[in-house]
Amino acid sequence: MNKLVFAGCSYTDAVWPVRYESYSVLTARAMGLEGLYLAAFSGSNARIWRVIINGILNGTITAQDTLIIQYTELTREEFWCKSPNEDYSHGGGLIRAKLDSHKKKVYSMYAEFLKLWSTEHLNYDYQLEKFRVYDAMFQGFLLSKGFDKVVFIKNVYNEKFLAPVVEYLPYMVDVCEVSKKAGNWDNINDPLAGLHLTQQGHDEVARALAEHLRVHFSK
Repeated sequence: MNKLVFAGCSYTDAVWPVRYESYSVLTARAMGLEGLYLAAFSGSNARIWRVIINGILNGTITAQDTLIIQYTELTREEFWCKSPNEDYSHGGGLIRAKLDSHKKKVYSMYAEFLKLWSTEHLNYDYQLEKFRVYDAMFQGFLLSKGFDKVVFIKNVYNEKFLAPVVEYLPYMVDVCEVSKKAGNWDNINDPLAGLHLTQQGHDEVARALAEHLRVHFSK
């Protein structure tokens, strides 16, 4: 293994509700390897594919690296907009859209568009079909580039649909129980309770992931 490359949403990025030391940082430290941290708050699966493939194309990610991928909800998208909330080289920015994005102050000027998208142009079955097709293409691309060290994190965001489709990528770490036991926020009335890890949760996921990497990839 050269370095560990992590991609996912805030579950992996560990920025919400407070900044924790994420399982990604802890795993890299436990393995004594460099970490490349590509997860982002409100990130989508489309963003995961985009940043990983771009990294491979520009050479910052190579087949000697180990990819650790945490897919997120299917009801997320990226939209380009003229007034950016993050810098983008084509003269605009990207909205990390979720079902409730139209209610967020940071996207207030796009509230009408985001509400229309989420209520009239979002269908779960279609999102699932797209995911299966794009994930198959993504894994096929990894295979074509010689990637043989890929781990998918199975968690509360993806447990209903996660199923690696390329035979050579069977490696999966199931942390659903960790999320249910250690993932709740202190405020149990929060509607997002259980969707993010406490520090204890990150510690437990890191231990499970590091052990998985040692068993399968340390030669």
